[in-house]
Amino acid sequence: MDSNNATLTIYIDGVATNSMTYSGADPGYAPCTGDHDPSEATTGQPALSIGCYNNANTGLNPFFGAVDEFAWYSNKLSPAQILAHYQNGTNANRSQPYDALIKSHNPVVYLRLDEIAPGSDIAVNLGDLRASAIATNRPGVRHPATGALAGRTDAGAFSYQWRNGGGTTTQIPWTLGNNPDASIPFTFEGWFRPTADRMAPGPSPVNNRLAGNAVNRTGWVIYQRDPNPTYATYAGSPGVGETAVGWAFRMYGGSGSSGSDVLTRLPYDVGDWTHYIVTWEPTSDNSGVTGVTGSGKGH
Repeated sequence: MDSNNATLTIYIDGVATNSMTYSGADPGYAPCTGDHDPSEATTGQPALSIGCYNNANTGLNPFFGAVDEFAWYSNKLSPAQILAHYQNGTNANRSQPYDALIKSHNPVVYLRLDEIAPGSDIAVNLGDLRASAIATNRPGVRHPATGALAGRTDAGAFSYQWRNGGGTTTQIPWTLGNNPDASIPFTFEGWFRPTADRMAPGPSPVNNRLAGNAVNRTGWVIYQRDPNPTYATYAGSPGVGETAVGWAFRMYGGSGSSGSDVLTRLPYDVGDWTHYIVTWEPTSDNSGVTGVTGSGKGH
């Protein structure tokens, strides 16, 4: 379905840092659907994946670091709600528990990522999709790692790395709830703590895309890019150069293998937590706020 002046905005640490607007002729985003023949992708239907590429390209683009408090909403959060999430997460003396604040905004998927290993190696969904969106860890996911929330000694995170020739991942099976049509607004958020500046291949902390041989790609992917402009990783890329700093959000429009990138272009420090939110507004965005959130320090 065509979108009318759709807007994609990225927020870092509660502040909008960059945005891009799309028209009906250039929708920017096409959701991953569940009606594909398994032969279309590398190993079957696409899954939402945390830690590296999903099952369409298992083991590629590993993210070295931790992810915490991942949430997906079937609506666009307001700038005020986004800022409140960040301020709550960094306030050790918060008056409302962070998980209560997140659940008050009705996420369909909410993974606290504080489950203790060993045991049932899953991430329990506290969102509205409940058991249909429980996430399963592939071998090698370490948890609990140190969590993102200030003052919460009982909160943990999942840590990902390269192991045995592949990346470690946490995967949610395909559901309509986290793959809405391009005409429906959505928001997702997470806390990212990169622990390495290895940029090749591009680390992917969260991925939800269909990809494979001769497949028109759909969905989206997050890439970790250079920590600051002193890196020369993308200096040879046309039109990129030193602007490939921060975090990139790439959407696929359902035609070919290329996608549309929105970059934060804000430096970050390896080892620090960053609060990351993306909003998709498929109609004219009258919120008065444009831009993608910048990168800053958590705690």
